[in-house]
Amino acid sequence: MSGALDEATVAALERDLGPDGVRAIARTMLDAAPADVRTLADAAEQGDADAAARAAHRLRSGCLMLGARALADACAALEAAGKAGAPGEELAQAAGRVAAAWEPARAALEQCAAGSA
Repeated sequence: MSGALDEATVAALERDLGPDGVRAIARTMLDAAPADVRTLADAAEQGDADAAARAAHRLRSGCLMLGARALADACAALEAAGKAGAPGEELAQAAGRVAAAWEPARAALEQCAAGSA
């Protein structure tokens, strides 16, 4: 598994849910997260701080469950900026950091979903 997912978090989930449960969570996140990444990017581009914060919050929740800490941190920063009513440029920069963190997390989630984590 790449460093995009915290191995201890994934191992704890495997102990609690079994490998099939972890694969199911990873597949669910792979299905749902791209829409949240698009939504928060679109909201940030339009200067819609509330929508950006909501999408970042949704994405962050799944990230924390699987230990995608870099992505969760980027989402938390965007969520905070959105809740603070940050201007569009600041939101767009934060959304860009989320998109950049999504790519390694996506690759790690794909490995996890395939059972090769």
